[in-house]
Amino acid sequence: MAADDKGPACPRCGSVGLRFVQATGDTSHYKCPSCRRDYKRKGSGSLTFGRTNPMFQPLFAVRSEPDPEEDVGFVTDMVAADMPLDAIAAMVREIEAELAQPSQQVREIAGNVASEEKCRKFLAAFAAAVQARVEP
Repeated sequence: MAADDKGPACPRCGSVGLRFVQATGDTSHYKCPSCRRDYKRKGSGSLTFGRTNPMFQPLFAVRSEPDPEEDVGFVTDMVAADMPLDAIAAMVREIEAELAQPSQQVREIAGNVASEEKCRKFLAAFAAAVQARVEP
């Protein structure tokens, strides 16, 4: 697919025609021209957010955990210590948007071994914990 070809519609904003960016191995990378989100598709799988999405970091931290909710405290500590407040706020907004209106299999964002349900529960608990940590 050439860089000018239109890809699938954006799962988040619905914009028609994600722009193909590049392929690395069996993974194709896209960008939405409207909301500027990055997506990837591995093989014939579904579209998921790429590594630049704020949800990648907390999911990546627990990618090998069968029950990631057990590690919410550890991941919250890591994020609260290393990220500026505006980045944390953006992360929480992105998580809340996905939880309110699912657009993808979040477990595929970082290749998590936990079920989709457990990954979503982890994200909800993480968003609540990190918000409680940074709010005055």
